[in-house]
Amino acid sequence: MARHLLNTFIFIIIVTLLIGCGAKKRIPRFMPVDLTKELKEGKYVQKVDNLMIVLDVSSSMSDSYMKKTKFDAAKNVIDNINRCLPEMELEIGLRTFGYYISPFEEETTLVYGLTDYRRDEFGKIIRKVEAGNGRSPMVLGINAASEDLKETEDGIAVIIVSDWKKAEEYALSLIHI
Repeated sequence: MARHLLNTFIFIIIVTLLIGCGAKKRIPRFMPVDLTKELKEGKYVQKVDNLMIVLDVSSSMSDSYMKKTKFDAAKNVIDNINRCLPEMELEIGLRTFGYYISPFEEETTLVYGLTDYRRDEFGKIIRKVEAGNGRSPMVLGINAASEDLKETEDGIAVIIVSDWKKAEEYALSLIHI
């Protein structure tokens, strides 16, 4: 009887350890930090006056990633960037590639900007962007972003948000910024 209780107790401990070790840890919810105060106090220095975000909305972005689509995850990344950007003098733009009405077309769309940065306004635009259904012509998006930024003179940053699936290998070599 004592041996049976000991075996049962050891079995319960092993199962508990396996369940405890195998449980997925929750990723903490993102909490944005508004850096406007730190920028005004001089703790941070603005180095970029023009920001272009290039978003992949192609069909591969509808694949699943961590119980969401990659497209939703990408929009969350851009929204999180938006929620952390300080209110500052900044020209911002959002360009997409991979959204097609016809499967024979390749296009890129300037969804927003280049215009003065306003957090609330840019957030509304991010939420309105729809998933696409086409290929990934990253080169078109990069070249168009280059044209969008052609007239700018000061510091420029370009952020590409993509799963990089089926993107042309030579896409990054074609940046003309």
